[in-house]
Amino acid sequence: MYADGTVRDPSIVAALFGFYRNRGKDVVMEQSDREGITSGVLQDAQKWLDNPNPDWFEGMVIAETEANTLEAAQLVGMRNPPTRKVELLRAGPPNVPALKLLIQQFSDDLAPNAIPGETPRHRYYTPSVPH
Repeated sequence: MYADGTVRDPSIVAALFGFYRNRGKDVVMEQSDREGITSGVLQDAQKWLDNPNPDWFEGMVIAETEANTLEAAQLVGMRNPPTRKVELLRAGPPNVPALKLLIQQFSDDLAPNAIPGETPRHRYYTPSVPH
Protein backbone atom coordinates (compact mmCIF):
# COMPACT_ATOMS: atom_id res chain seq x y z
CA MET A 1 0.00 0.00 0.00
CA TYR A 2 1.10 3.53 -0.71
CA ALA A 3 1.08 6.27 1.93
CA ASP A 4 -2.15 7.74 0.54
CA GLY A 5 -3.95 4.39 0.95
CA THR A 6 -3.91 3.38 -2.71
CA VAL A 7 -2.62 0.05 -3.95
CA ARG A 8 -0.93 -1.10 -7.11
CA ASP A 9 -2.77 -4.42 -7.23
CA PRO A 10 -5.97 -4.79 -5.18
CA SER A 11 -5.75 -8.57 -5.39
CA ILE A 12 -2.80 -8.46 -2.97
CA VAL A 13 -4.89 -6.69 -0.32
CA ALA A 14 -7.82 -9.01 -1.03
CA ALA A 15 -5.58 -12.04 -0.50
CA LEU A 16 -4.42 -10.63 2.84
CA PHE A 17 -8.05 -10.59 3.91
CA GLY A 18 -8.65 -14.11 2.62
CA PHE A 19 -10.28 -13.32 -0.73
CA TYR A 20 -8.68 -15.23 -3.57
CA ARG A 21 -9.26 -15.23 -7.31
CA ASN A 22 -11.17 -18.26 -8.56
CA ARG A 23 -8.85 -20.15 -10.87
CA GLY A 24 -10.98 -23.26 -11.08
CA LYS A 25 -13.07 -24.67 -13.87
CA ASP A 26 -16.27 -23.05 -12.53
CA VAL A 27 -15.07 -19.44 -12.81
CA VAL A 28 -17.61 -16.93 -14.13
CA MET A 29 -16.07 -14.64 -16.73
CA GLU A 30 -16.88 -10.94 -16.76
CA GLN A 31 -19.31 -9.73 -19.40
CA SER A 32 -19.11 -5.95 -19.71
CA ASP A 33 -22.13 -5.72 -22.03
CA ARG A 34 -24.57 -7.72 -19.94
CA GLU A 35 -26.84 -4.68 -19.51
CA GLY A 36 -25.78 -2.95 -22.71
CA ILE A 37 -23.38 -0.59 -20.93
CA THR A 38 -20.53 -1.33 -23.34
CA SER A 39 -22.79 -0.97 -26.39
CA GLY A 40 -24.20 2.28 -25.05
CA VAL A 41 -20.87 3.91 -24.27
CA LEU A 42 -19.46 2.78 -27.63
CA GLN A 43 -22.43 4.41 -29.39
CA ASP A 44 -21.94 7.61 -27.40
CA ALA A 45 -18.19 7.56 -28.05
CA GLN A 46 -18.66 7.21 -31.80
CA LYS A 47 -21.23 10.02 -31.83
CA TRP A 48 -18.80 12.23 -29.87
CA LEU A 49 -15.88 11.33 -32.14
CA ASP A 50 -17.95 12.10 -35.27
CA ASN A 51 -18.94 15.53 -33.93
CA PRO A 52 -16.82 18.25 -35.64
CA ASN A 53 -17.06 20.44 -32.51
CA PRO A 54 -17.25 18.01 -29.55
CA ASP A 55 -17.93 19.14 -25.99
CA TRP A 56 -14.94 18.62 -23.68
CA PHE A 57 -17.00 17.73 -20.61
CA GLU A 58 -19.17 15.20 -22.47
CA GLY A 59 -16.01 13.61 -23.86
CA MET A 60 -14.51 13.35 -20.39
CA VAL A 61 -17.66 11.60 -19.12
CA ILE A 62 -17.43 9.12 -22.00
CA ALA A 63 -13.70 8.54 -21.42
CA GLU A 64 -14.23 8.02 -17.69
CA THR A 65 -17.09 5.58 -18.30
CA GLU A 66 -15.03 3.62 -20.81
CA ALA A 67 -12.07 3.60 -18.41
CA ASN A 68 -14.22 2.35 -15.53
CA THR A 69 -15.75 -0.34 -17.73
CA LEU A 70 -12.33 -1.53 -18.93
CA GLU A 71 -11.04 -1.78 -15.37
CA ALA A 72 -14.17 -3.29 -13.82
CA ALA A 73 -14.38 -6.01 -16.47
CA GLN A 74 -10.63 -6.67 -16.20
CA LEU A 75 -10.13 -6.07 -19.91
CA VAL A 76 -6.80 -4.22 -19.67
CA GLY A 77 -3.54 -4.45 -17.78
CA MET A 78 -3.32 -2.23 -14.74
CA ARG A 79 0.28 -1.05 -15.02
CA ASN A 80 -1.03 2.29 -16.32
CA PRO A 81 -4.77 2.13 -15.54
CA PRO A 82 -7.23 3.81 -17.91
CA THR A 83 -8.66 5.89 -15.05
CA ARG A 84 -5.16 7.29 -14.42
CA LYS A 85 -4.96 8.37 -18.07
CA VAL A 86 -8.31 10.15 -17.71
CA GLU A 87 -7.23 11.87 -14.48
CA LEU A 88 -3.97 13.07 -16.06
CA LEU A 89 -5.91 14.50 -18.99
CA ARG A 90 -8.43 16.12 -16.65
CA ALA A 91 -5.63 17.76 -14.62
CA GLY A 92 -4.45 19.84 -17.57
CA PRO A 93 -6.18 22.35 -19.82
CA PRO A 94 -8.76 20.95 -22.25
CA ASN A 95 -6.99 19.06 -25.03
CA VAL A 96 -9.62 17.75 -27.44
CA PRO A 97 -7.17 15.98 -29.81
CA ALA A 98 -5.66 14.04 -26.88
CA LEU A 99 -9.14 13.21 -25.58
CA LYS A 100 -10.21 11.97 -29.02
CA LEU A 101 -7.16 9.72 -29.13
CA LEU A 102 -7.89 8.36 -25.64
CA ILE A 103 -11.57 7.70 -26.39
CA GLN A 104 -10.63 5.94 -29.63
CA GLN A 105 -8.10 3.78 -27.78
CA PHE A 106 -10.62 2.86 -25.07
CA SER A 107 -13.30 2.16 -27.70
CA ASP A 108 -10.94 -0.14 -29.58
CA ASP A 109 -10.28 -2.05 -26.33
CA LEU A 110 -13.99 -2.31 -25.50
CA ALA A 111 -15.36 -3.12 -28.96
CA PRO A 112 -14.53 -6.86 -28.95
CA ASN A 113 -16.60 -7.23 -25.76
CA ALA A 114 -19.77 -5.64 -27.10
CA ILE A 115 -22.63 -7.99 -27.88
CA PRO A 116 -23.64 -7.49 -31.54
CA GLY A 117 -27.05 -5.86 -31.76
CA GLU A 118 -27.23 -5.20 -28.01
CA THR A 119 -29.39 -2.23 -27.10
CA PRO A 120 -28.48 -0.43 -23.89
CA ARG A 121 -31.14 -1.01 -21.23
CA HIS A 122 -30.00 2.18 -19.53
CA ARG A 123 -27.26 4.75 -19.81
CA TYR A 124 -24.47 5.18 -17.37
CA TYR A 125 -24.59 8.02 -14.86
CA THR A 126 -23.79 11.38 -16.39
CA PRO A 127 -23.03 14.16 -13.90
CA SER A 128 -24.86 17.39 -14.62
CA VAL A 129 -21.94 19.62 -13.65
CA PRO A 130 -18.26 19.40 -14.60
CA HIS A 131 -15.99 17.97 -11.96
